[in-house]
This record gives sequence, C-alpha cells and structure tokens, in this order.
Amino acid sequence: MGILKASPRSLSKDLTLGLILIAALVSSIAFVTAYYTAKHKAQSELQAKADEYVAFLKDTLVTPLWNYDYETINAVCRTYLQNDLIMGIQVQDKRGLLDIAMAKPEASSSFERSVTLSRLGIPIGRVRIVLTHGYISRFTRQLFGSFGLTIILNIAALALLTGIMLRTLLKRPLDRLNAVVNAYAAGHYEGLPPEAHHAEFRSLVDTLHQMGRRIQLQLTTIQKAEKKYRSIFENALEGIYQSTREGRILSANPAYAAILGYDSPEQVIAQTTDIASQHWAQPADRQRMIRSILDSKTLQSFETRMVRRDGRRIWVLINGRAVYDAQGALRHIEGMVQDITHRKNAEAELRRLSAAVVQVADTIIITNDRGEIDYVNPAFETTTGFRREEALGRQPDFLGADQRNVMRYREAFDTATQGRVWTGTFSNRKEDGSEIIMETTVSPIKSASGRFISCAAVSRDVTEKLRFEAQLRQTQKMEAIGTLAGGIAHDFNNMLGVIIGCSELAMDQIPANSLARDDLEKVVDAGMRAKALVRQILTFSRQDESEPKPLMLRPFIKEVVKFLASTLPAAVTIQTRLDATDGTVMADPTQMQQVLLNLCTNAAHAMAPGGGVIRIALTEEEILDAGGAFPELKAGPYALLTVSDTGCGIPQEQLHRIFDPFFTTKGVGQGTGLGLSVVHGIVQGHEGGVYVSSAVGNGTTFQVLLPSLSHPDIVALTETALPLPEGSEAILVVDDEPVLGDIIKRILSGLGYRVRLFLDSPQALAFFQRDPDGFDLALLDYNMPDLNGLDLGQRLQALRPDLPVILYTGMKLENLGRAAQREGTWKFLNKPLSRTDLSLAVRRVLDEKR
Repeated sequence: MGILKASPRSLSKDLTLGLILIAALVSSIAFVTAYYTAKHKAQSELQAKADEYVAFLKDTLVTPLWNYDYETINAVCRTYLQNDLIMGIQVQDKRGLLDIAMAKPEASSSFERSVTLSRLGIPIGRVRIVLTHGYISRFTRQLFGSFGLTIILNIAALALLTGIMLRTLLKRPLDRLNAVVNAYAAGHYEGLPPEAHHAEFRSLVDTLHQMGRRIQLQLTTIQKAEKKYRSIFENALEGIYQSTREGRILSANPAYAAILGYDSPEQVIAQTTDIASQHWAQPADRQRMIRSILDSKTLQSFETRMVRRDGRRIWVLINGRAVYDAQGALRHIEGMVQDITHRKNAEAELRRLSAAVVQVADTIIITNDRGEIDYVNPAFETTTGFRREEALGRQPDFLGADQRNVMRYREAFDTATQGRVWTGTFSNRKEDGSEIIMETTVSPIKSASGRFISCAAVSRDVTEKLRFEAQLRQTQKMEAIGTLAGGIAHDFNNMLGVIIGCSELAMDQIPANSLARDDLEKVVDAGMRAKALVRQILTFSRQDESEPKPLMLRPFIKEVVKFLASTLPAAVTIQTRLDATDGTVMADPTQMQQVLLNLCTNAAHAMAPGGGVIRIALTEEEILDAGGAFPELKAGPYALLTVSDTGCGIPQEQLHRIFDPFFTTKGVGQGTGLGLSVVHGIVQGHEGGVYVSSAVGNGTTFQVLLPSLSHPDIVALTETALPLPEGSEAILVVDDEPVLGDIIKRILSGLGYRVRLFLDSPQALAFFQRDPDGFDLALLDYNMPDLNGLDLGQRLQALRPDLPVILYTGMKLENLGRAAQREGTWKFLNKPLSRTDLSLAVRRVLDEKR
C-alpha cells in the first residue's frame, strides 16, 4: 500500500477556491445567458430599424430613380449614411444605367437589408443598406460594465466570507484532529479536543477512537514482534543478509559478519563494495546464483566456496530470494548463509572412508548391538563367496567351520560388548564348502556417551600366509638339518675314505676267489652306499653343488624307466605319457636320475605288497603369473614331471611333514627318511618346485616343475666305462689326515705316478718354492689348518701359473666349485675319493695340460 504525500494546500483554501469557482461558474453561465438574451434583443431592435429605414427609402427614392435624378438620390444616400447604424447604401436601376453605392470607411458590417423599388407595380430598381454591429457592441459593453462588476463583487465577498467560516468551523478542528492522528502515530494516545466534538465529526471521532485503540494494540504487538525478530536476527547462528544485485551489502546480522571474518555487521557493510570479487572464490558462481534467483525467484541449498577476510577459504550454503517493488523492479536480494566447512570436510572424510571400506582387500563386517550383520564390504563377498543379501541380518558365527569356531565368534562379540578389542583367527567355511583361515580384529563401536552400539570386524585371509609360514619353517628346519649334515660330512667322508681306500688297497693283495676278498668287496660296497648316503645329505643341505647342463628329459626318462623296470618288483607296472616334445631343462643328470628313482621307489613301497601302477607323465606348463597355484615359482615355461601311484595314500595330517629329513612312515630298516628331502633339495637347487597331493586309499601324486630351456640342437651323450688310466708324472699331495694322505699316495703310486706327500700346508709350500718345476700336478685337501687348500693352490700357481690343481673336500662350501673353475686349471672332487674317481680325475687334468 502506497504512502500518501502531504499536500501543500489546506482544506479551507481548497473549499474556498472551490466555492469561488462554483460562484464564478454560475455567474458566468448567468452572464452568458444574459449576454445572448441582450444580444438577441439588440439584433431584433436593429433589424426593426433596418426594416424601418428600408421602407422609408423605398418611398423616398422611387420618384428620383424613375426620373434619374442623380442629385436627389445622392443627397438622400448621404443623409442616410450619416446614421451611425448605417455603414453603406447602394441604389441600382433595373436597366443597369444607375448604380450609386456609398460606404463608411473601416467599418465592419453586421447584416444588410434590401428592397425592390416599383412604380405603378413595375419594378424599376433596388436599394440595399448595410448596418453595422456597433449598436450591439455598445449594448454589450454596457451589459459587461454593470453586470460584470456585480459578479466580481459578489465573488470577492463570497471568497472572504467562505474563508473566514471554513477557517473557523473546519480547518481548526481538522488541524486538531490531525494533531491527534500524528500523536497516535507517535505513540501518544491523548483525548480529542473540544473543537472536534461536532455532530458532523462524530463518526470520524468514533473511528479515530477505534483506530487509536487498534493502533495502540498493533504498535504493542509490532514492538514485541520487532523485539522478538530482532533478537532472532541478531542471535541467529546462520548469516542473514540483504544485498544489491551488484554485490553491495545492505544489511547483515552478526553471524554473517563472523562467517566472512568481520567484527561487526557495520564493518562488513562498510568494507564490502563488491562481494563477488572480495569474498567469492569463484566470482562467476555468484553470477550463476543471481541468474538462478532471478529465474525462479528463490534459491535453496546453493553450495560454493567463499574467502574470509583473513584469506581462509570456507564452504557455505546459501538460500536466497529476490525482492521486488510495486512496479516490479528488483529492490534487493536477501537470504541466509551457513558455514558448512566442517560438514564438507566430514563428507570428504566419509567419502574417503567409504572408498577405503569398499575397496580394501580385507573383509569388513559391521553388526548392530544384537550382533546381527548390518553391513559387509565387497571384499567379504569375494573372500567368502556369500552374497551380501545372504549375510545381512545373520549372526557372523554362520561362517564358522565347526562348533569351536562358532563359540569363538560369540566370545569375540561378548568381548566387544564389554568395550574391549578381540584379536584372533577363525577357521571359516566358504560358500563352496572350502575352508579358509581368517585373521580377525573385532572392535567395539560406541556412541558419544560411551554406550556400545555395534562392533566392526576386520578380517584378512591368511590361509596362504600360514601355508607359506609352514613352508618357511620347513625350509628353515631343512636348512638347520643341512647345516648339521654339512658339518659332519667332512669327518664322515674322511672315515669313508679310509674304509674304501684301505679296502681297495687290500683287495689288490688278495686273490680274486678268496673269502677275504669277498668280504672286502662287501666293505667297499657298504662304503660306497655310505658315500651315496652322504651325497644325499649334502644334496638335501644344498652343499653339494651340481653340474647342470642341457638335459632332454624325454629320452632321459625312457632310460631311467628301463632301469626301474628291471629293479622294481614284478607286481609294479610303470606307465608313461611323455607329451612334451623333449622337455629340455638345465639340470644335473645324476641328480635328476636320483629324483626320479626316489619318487618311483617311494611309489613302489606305497603299493607293497600287492603292487599297482606307477604313472610317469611329462608335459609342458606355462605359469603366467607368480603367486597362483605355484606361488614359489616365477612366471615362464616349465617342464612338468608327474609321478603318481595307486598306493595307500598319505594322511592329510602327515602331508606337511613328508619333506622333513628322516621322516618316514616305513618300518624300521625299510628307509632312511631322506629320499623326499633329497628330492626337495635337488628340485629347489634347480629353481623348480615339487608339490604333492594325496588321499588315503586313492594314491599319491607328485608334481615336479623345472624351468624349460629352449635348446633345439642337443645331442644326448652316454658315458662308457674305461679302464683305470696310469701315468708317470710327479704329483704333490697335501692332506692333514695322515691315513687319507697315505691311501691317496699308495693309490697313485700303484698307478705309476711319482707322489710326494705333505701333511702340513706351510711345509708343502716351502718345499715347492725350492723346486716349482718339480711337480706336474697338485692334489690338495680343502679343509686344512693354517692354510686351506684353496689358498695353498693359489700360492702355488702364483709361483708357477701353469700348475694344474685338484681340490677335494668332504664338505663343499657354497661357490667353492665355481671359484675353482675360474682358476682355469682347477678340478673339484668330493670325498670320499674312490680309486676310480681319483685316477680318472688325475689323468683328465694331466691330459688337458698337454
């Protein structure tokens, strides 16, 4: 509703002026009426005079006109022309011979009269007079002069008297009533003045009384509301603002100022001239907000970033609307602003947490306070095989593989309800029935008041980890036993060397058909079997270095199977399926033969006494990714050797121990328990893997994977037996064991060699320094005090670079063989040294020197 502006004129003046105008209008109407009445009367009189003049001229001019008496006619016309009413006169005869016209100069005509002149009833001419309106003008001036003055005097008297009366009877009471209204507006409710107690003002007075009461009530209500809403405005936590479209702040509450970093609303209003450029991180966002407000009149939940006065950026939520005036023009924009920085940070944190929970590889289960599952992450479905819908609402103990694990779930939940964290492992049953081991931490979730509301269980599948740990313990156990085996191998080989060497030397002194020779042959045979046993121990401990070379497994297996067919019991049948093209690998043939023999021998024992079938298969296997079915192996092509039997099988509780040294299920005297340990050591030494699967009553299957070697041109070599070679060269023998040294000396001397034995390394070096060219070969024991065989050989070759050296030991150290090979003229032998091995090695080295 618009506000009425105060008029500069008073009501009495307006009324007086109105009355004057009315009087003037009435007087004017009367004057005009009188004027036209008088004018009509004057015209009527003038026309009557005109008719009188024309009639007189008609009688006067007939005779002069008939006689053509020009002088008389002129005289008559001049006489009549002297009349003030006559402006002009004209006389014409019928024949057109006479035309006399006279007129007054600069006179205005009003109307004319004419009459036909006749004699004896015959028209002889015509006379016409023109009258002036001067008569009417004089009459009008007289009327205006008298009547106008009367009207003016009446109007002046009316104005004066009306003004006095209105000022006394109307203006003064109205002024007092206006003062009362102003007092009402100012909040002062005084009584009405006596001047206002007139009958004409009674209705207005009553209305003012009622209005005063209503105004008093409304003002009281408005004051209360204003106080209430002012309090809300001042104390609101959200910022409240009014701004122009251009960005100037019109009003703001303290919360709005605080959001933008100002101390007071007055400060933010004074210092903010363009809020978009001063406080919006992206000024274009404000323009977008303005367009939205103008398009839809209101805007809700507009989120944007703003910059505080101190430069810190915050997130705000804006609600706004456009306010228009009565003409539809935009007055301002108003709304509320809320600082949502903490909420946005919490939402970002929640999104990160949600993404982590969804994408983490560990399974996460969240239950309610009754222990029922409320949430599982995707890893739960992947790990357990159960769908989310199948788990929600159930107790987590449905995953337990047995009753004991079900009770552990209940124990974990009870611990969490007491506010403590439970940590342990569960044996769970997957959806497909397989069993997995889960390492789990169950944590309580509490409300702000500390009340238990739920718990969260984070689990990790450690099935493979535990299997790897078991394998690691197995490997560490085997390494420990291997270290022990390597430690005793030296002394054991020395004793075997004495037994074998002395037996072979004694056999040379005994006839071939004597009982003593047979006994010695048995001693040598036992010694050689003991040597093989030590070799197996060293192989298991991986201290027996192999001599790998390209080996085609397909023909190799065929040869081994021929040998097995003649040695295994007749009730055992061997079936082969060699699908691989050749199965070429880099391996030691002797060790590969030992692997196959041990596996087949174990298979035959598992099928005793009834016999059965041993199936040997050779295939090619491509491992694409490490960590799959064969986690210990690197990706690439492999040769897969499979040996399976139809025997009694191995109990599941014993499978993890079958590669343990000296572990055996055979009876006393039927095995040493080193066969599978040796197999395991050989295969790992060739960077391969051996795996077993078995079921009681359904046989056992061993899988041996060896890295394939692409080698198209490989020729299989076969060894042929040769007689013991002899010679006459000078040989330097150094061994700290007198018995072994003497045996070696006697063996080589028996073959024709000239041997010089030393039991002390420094003495041998001192003797060699005196005569470096006196020897053709040095045969050195590795394990000697003061100066070992490797160091001694290097010093000997420093004195004589072309001297060949043979190094032997009962316990080979890692990389010892490769170190000897780098010397170029070195040969590496293992104790115990048989006469055949020794004679062949000596002869080969001496022949290579030539």
